[in-house]
Amino acid sequence: QVSVSSFLLMSPGPGQSVGASIRPPETPKPGRDRLSACTRLPDDPPPFLSRQRLVEAGGVSSGVLFAAIGGRWLPVRVHRGLVMRRLGGLLAAGNCIGTSSEVSFESRVSIQIPPNGDLSTVFFRTNSRDDEEMPYMLFICDTFCERRVVNGSAGPWERMSLRSTRFVDAPCVFHIVSHFSRQYVCYDHTTGFFVRRNPADKAHQVVFGVVAFDHAAVPVFYDAEESVEAEQEALAEQTGPTVAKPGQTWAGAGTNSASGENCGPVSFADFGGDTPAFVFLGSTVIDVKTKESQTHETVVRGTTREEVLRFQVNQDLLGLVRLEKVAHSALAKFATSKTIKLGDFPCSDTPYEHTMPSNHVPWYAPSGVWGMEITYTAANVKGPLRKEVAKFTIV
Repeated sequence: QVSVSSFLLMSPGPGQSVGASIRPPETPKPGRDRLSACTRLPDDPPPFLSRQRLVEAGGVSSGVLFAAIGGRWLPVRVHRGLVMRRLGGLLAAGNCIGTSSEVSFESRVSIQIPPNGDLSTVFFRTNSRDDEEMPYMLFICDTFCERRVVNGSAGPWERMSLRSTRFVDAPCVFHIVSHFSRQYVCYDHTTGFFVRRNPADKAHQVVFGVVAFDHAAVPVFYDAEESVEAEQEALAEQTGPTVAKPGQTWAGAGTNSASGENCGPVSFADFGGDTPAFVFLGSTVIDVKTKESQTHETVVRGTTREEVLRFQVNQDLLGLVRLEKVAHSALAKFATSKTIKLGDFPCSDTPYEHTMPSNHVPWYAPSGVWGMEITYTAANVKGPLRKEVAKFTIV
């Protein structure tokens, strides 16, 4: 049974008020709403979690909702400076939910799905403050909000449903529907908030997708880290790893497959005692679309970058890999790593040029200064071949 106060909480009516001088949308009238329309899905979608994965996991403990608004995938976030109140806050109050230009901690949500996989009983909770304080998301005065009351269980007004979209070639996206009122979540350009409506045009029903927070917060590297340790250990058992001295890398024997000449056997004495097996000579970065040269220090959101490495190999290197670790300078939790397999490189007097996989930087990537640590290793050389630390700024 739904109490009278619960019914008032969900029903529009007079006497509505809102903080921060933002008037809430009232009962929709023809021509009054300016709802966002989605006729086609935006390009370059984030790595959305499949619905099957969400059901199997019982939801997601820390994710980011993305909405298709204005031809782009926008992160959904809580705007805590904008408060929606029902009857002056006597019945209900909540922080309005809208969109953002980039991922932040205010974008973190927790999605709860029952063990039986019933998508008509789904609860959304914001997860930006603390893992123990996760307010539910609900509608107040027809506006999607974060409930200001942290404690307490969920009721029928917090219950949502996930519905399939008309985009059959995109099974990972969905609509959100208020289970209580059977109204779809739409986006009102007048207020900049999400609202509930029953629009005549299905294009006004907002299309959502959910991304694991780690992938959304650090979108510079989409791919999950590949494990190459097992492969390197197996290769080392076959070839026998060369032991490197602290701070140095041994230059061992090898054959130049390009010229057919033997590069060794060699020792430290042959190279003056300090010649490393791997010498990094630099790299260049270009914009894949414009073919223009880019700087390492500045990364522009929305671009696809391609890096070409130049290095010298003074001994056969088997299973050469590059490990990249990045972290936001101000937001420690925004960190990730990626391992890239470069391949096998025989000893050669001619420097190698290796083209790295292209890297797309979504325009919603968190701006600011990032730190990067790059390590090169090989399966037949014990210890790192090279380590470097750098900084870059996403603008």
